[in-house]
Amino acid sequence: MAQTADVTVVIPHRDTPDWLLTSVALWQAQNTLPFVLVIDTASTTLPTDLALTKLRQNPGVEVSRLNVGATEHASDSICHAMDYAFSRCPTTYLLATHVDVHPKRRDLVSYLMSLCDEKTPVVGWEMSPRGPGPDGDFTGHTSDGYPGHCCILFHMPTMDRIGAGWSIRRSANVYGSARGRDPLVKGWPDTETCLGNLFMQHGIQPLYLGRETNHATQETKYWTHARSRTILGETPRHRSAIDRARARAARWTGSGIEAKPAFLTTTQRSIESCPYRSSLGGKKFGCGLLRTQLNTDNPNHFEVSRKTCQTCRREPKRPAEGDLTFAIWYEILVKGTAMTKSPTVTDKGHAHTMVRISAQKILKMLPAAASDDLLSKLLPPN
Repeated sequence: MAQTADVTVVIPHRDTPDWLLTSVALWQAQNTLPFVLVIDTASTTLPTDLALTKLRQNPGVEVSRLNVGATEHASDSICHAMDYAFSRCPTTYLLATHVDVHPKRRDLVSYLMSLCDEKTPVVGWEMSPRGPGPDGDFTGHTSDGYPGHCCILFHMPTMDRIGAGWSIRRSANVYGSARGRDPLVKGWPDTETCLGNLFMQHGIQPLYLGRETNHATQETKYWTHARSRTILGETPRHRSAIDRARARAARWTGSGIEAKPAFLTTTQRSIESCPYRSSLGGKKFGCGLLRTQLNTDNPNHFEVSRKTCQTCRREPKRPAEGDLTFAIWYEILVKGTAMTKSPTVTDKGHAHTMVRISAQKILKMLPAAASDDLLSKLLPPN
């Protein structure tokens, strides 16, 4: 796929799996043939692990994971991802974007490609204003002329010729910018600082179709940018943007992506393996119940309960082979996989043992027969 693609679409990512799936769907619906390169920068949650596993099954997507540790600058991990992308890119053109940028036109990439060549090797949008200005911080001129990377296309043979790179350390050592955050200029240096300095050094004038804005969702005729989703979380303006993006992706692809994936809901998702019920003191209890539960408030863990009703003493029923409950049941009750258990408690005659298991362990331990079924149940279709 990478060898026959027209353009490489690069999406750095960290722990926003539902946004990532929507973003990939929108870019793959372009009227070009894109090779989508997802570069994860040390995500830690189970929903992200599941989403990345799903994307690896997509022949038009390549997933790379950079387990970046502590960095000197908040943007260092994205710079590392973009340096990797520039090295990995197998196509003449590379489009850099974010998970919170949603194209409105299916011909957006082909339109940018029509404007980009060796004479005009950079086409996109200018970085948002930085530095103190007449209306306060982020209204100055420090970033004038520097590229943004919410939606920007590069002619890679030219990037190779000038030794293009993104490193903030390199920018500090070669061009004298700050290594960390500049105490006098908020938001500076940023991810694109080194690249902009290189363009100026080599006399490259990007073709800017507009300028990015700060602290708001930006709407252009080409795209929506729900800025700062990874940093701020999903605020009301972000929810509005992603809802519209999912609806657009559903229209463009004819898929069910418009509905938020079940494993990403904000409520707990339970799978109960035992159909028996008994009443005790007016309350219903699971009888011989093995239950699995994913709580997205702490999405690194499954919580698994083995409950035996003290009234009828039924033993846990074996779940259907191939589902998530079976995978955990098999490991805990058959293989005796070592896990951290909470103390057994009794509530009105109902014994309850809670087992907590890390996301990494559950992904590694899934029987092969259960893995595909699990992904098909918990993840949306391509």
